[in-house]
Amino acid sequence: MRTDWKAYLAFSKRDRNVAIILLLLIVLIIISVFYYHPSGNQPLVIITTLDQELAKQKIDTTSNADEQIAYVPSEGSEVINIRAGELFQFDPNTLTAAGFKQLGLQDKIIHTIINYRGKGGHFWKPEDVRKIYGLQKEDADRLIPYIHIAGLQPTFTQKDKAQTNYPNPKPAVIEINTAPIEQWKALPAIGDALANRIVKFRDKIGGFTSVAQVKQTYGLSDSAFRVIEPYLQMASAPQKNIPPEKININTASLNQFKSNSHIPEEIAQAIIIYRSQHGNFSSIEDIKKIVFINDEIYTQVAPYLTIE
Repeated sequence: MRTDWKAYLAFSKRDRNVAIILLLLIVLIIISVFYYHPSGNQPLVIITTLDQELAKQKIDTTSNADEQIAYVPSEGSEVINIRAGELFQFDPNTLTAAGFKQLGLQDKIIHTIINYRGKGGHFWKPEDVRKIYGLQKEDADRLIPYIHIAGLQPTFTQKDKAQTNYPNPKPAVIEINTAPIEQWKALPAIGDALANRIVKFRDKIGGFTSVAQVKQTYGLSDSAFRVIEPYLQMASAPQKNIPPEKININTASLNQFKSNSHIPEEIAQAIIIYRSQHGNFSSIEDIKKIVFINDEIYTQVAPYLTIE
C-alpha cells in the first residue's frame, strides 16, 4: 500500500518540466493583466444617446469641454470611445499637429493627416476629413461643423444653378458686304481662318452680289455654309468703283475667265468645252444647256458674261 501511494505522487523528469512551464505562463499572464492599461493618459468621453444621458446625469452642456469629459452612462446604452478635446474653428489644410492634438485626435490619426498633406493631399470641403483612414464617423461629425477651409466658395443648390444657367444667345445676323472679321468669327462653324478668307475674298471681288456667293470662299464647305446662311443678309449692294469687265463666252480663254473672280474655274472650263463641241453661244442663257449649270449658278455668273 505504501509503495502504491508513492507511485501516484511520482513525476517523471518530463512531467516536471511541463508543470514548471505551465506555472511560469500562469505567472506571466497574471503580471500582464496587472500592469496592462488599455487607455492612454487622455480621459475618455463616453457617449450614449446624448440628450437622454445628459439629462439623466444633469450635466450642463454649456460648460467647457474639459468639464464634460466623462459621465456614467445608463445601463444598456451604446458606448463609443472618443478622445476629449477643445473644439474651435480650424482649417485642416494648415492646422499643426499640436492643433489636431488640442482637438482630441489620436497621434496615429494626426500622423496620417500630416502625411497626407505632405504628399500633396488637400481638403477641398469639410466632408473630406471623412476620408482620413482610421478617423471614426463620430469624430468626423464632431469636427466638421468647426472646419473652415480658406478660399472655399459657397456651394450652389440645383435651383441656384438653374437660375444662373443661361442659354447661349443666338448669333446676330450680319451684313455680308460690311461685316468685319470679328462678326464672321462669331458665327457657328466659322473660325479665324475662314473669317479672314471670307473678308479677303469679298475685298478681292469688290463685294458679294448675293448671299449664295459667300459659298465660293475657298475652304468653306457646303455644310458650314448651310449652318451660317440663316445669319447672312445683303442689305446693300457691294461698293464698286469700277464694274468688273464682262467676259465674252464665245471668245474668252481660260485665263480670261480666271481674271474675273466671280466666275468659278470649273464653270469657265465647262463653257469652253461646250463651246468647242457645239459652237458659239447665241445667247447667255444657252450656258444653261450645260448639265450642271442650274438657275442658281446661272444667276450668279450671268451678270459677268456677254456674247458681244
